[in-house]
Amino acid sequence: MTTKTIVSQLRTHVGFEKSDLGKIPTVSDCTWLPNGIAGRITEATDDVIRVLGRLNREINGDIPSESTKRDALISRELVFLITEILRILRSAVDEAEDTRMKDEFARQERRISTAWYGVLSGDIDDIQQYVDDEERAR
Repeated sequence: MTTKTIVSQLRTHVGFEKSDLGKIPTVSDCTWLPNGIAGRITEATDDVIRVLGRLNREINGDIPSESTKRDALISRELVFLITEILRILRSAVDEAEDTRMKDEFARQERRISTAWYGVLSGDIDDIQQYVDDEERAR
């Protein structure tokens, strides 16, 4: 997967591009409460974490913990898109009236933040495992 494809998938999750994710909902669609699909937010954020896992390998090497590659540049657009996904999730926490959904949106924001931190750290081999481990440690 190229960074161009990764950017496109993240643009879709933000709502900047028409969805080509098949049956996977976007973060944008799940957090726009009138859509009535807020309960599918985990599907959307799982996809974002998968995309970040691919980005991790692309910029940090196939086995990041063994890589000497530490000078990867990350585009401003890519950083903006991740920041926007996090902002959308934080806004959903504020807008949701149901306490359970507030908690779930907050949980998903933490999961994406953790995944992004894992990519930026440059030495996490499996982003999904890292997110799961950090969540269990909470």
